[in-house]
Amino acid sequence: GKAIDVAFTNNPAWVLLDVLRRSGWSLDDLDLTSFAATAAYCDQPVPTKDINGNDTTIPRYQCNLMVRSRRSAADLVRGIRNGSALLLNYGPDGLMALRAENTLALQQATKPVTSNGTEQLDGGWPAYEFSDGSAPFSGIIRKPTGGAYIRFFARSASESPNQYTVEFQDEFNEYQQDSLSLVAIDDAILIGQQITTSATALGLPNAHQGTRILGLQLNKSIEGNLYVEFGTSVRGFGLMPGDLIAITYAKEGLTRQPFRIVKIA
Repeated sequence: GKAIDVAFTNNPAWVLLDVLRRSGWSLDDLDLTSFAATAAYCDQPVPTKDINGNDTTIPRYQCNLMVRSRRSAADLVRGIRNGSALLLNYGPDGLMALRAENTLALQQATKPVTSNGTEQLDGGWPAYEFSDGSAPFSGIIRKPTGGAYIRFFARSASESPNQYTVEFQDEFNEYQQDSLSLVAIDDAILIGQQITTSATALGLPNAHQGTRILGLQLNKSIEGNLYVEFGTSVRGFGLMPGDLIAITYAKEGLTRQPFRIVKIA
């Protein structure tokens, strides 16, 4: 579409677009359709309660942010993304695209062009399915010895926080400074200590969104503390960080186990 007017918005998709534009990105470099689709997702109402316990609704994600001192654009973009569970990456057309981090059913509801899947997984379609050869599909490179070029690992306890904290200005309390802390009690009891870190999230408008974001970070840190590194061939072409794939590996007892791509080397 065409720009109509300049107006205030706290929709994180449009806030991110503004930061990118002010950082030197031109509109020709950006997939505006993806920003608009993500903005519509962020605007969807979700139920919550105000400080008096009354039922109300708020947009799924908002970003109330004022930059009062010099900060790098990378820090701002990272903080806004983390505060609203958003992903930035290049699309197949070479344009920078924005999408929401979500479940397979919502993030990849339709079959991606890269997918070799023959059936849905958890209501969605993996961007690609890799296997050690124990499934009809493969895609993992083998070593000269014949074994699969794959490594599973987990981060140490000191690198896996079980408590996240964040500060925010509460829109339900006249934008007063407030703070929120979320702890994974079972993990704290299991390892005998609380490992606390501050969430790198900017613009959180209320405790409801803060709780959802900190809960997501905790799930990634504790329940999602299984990483896999493997080699592949041209089958990895077109895959992007943030894509959800599936891995079948008999030795580890994995059958179509979903993983999110965090890095492509």
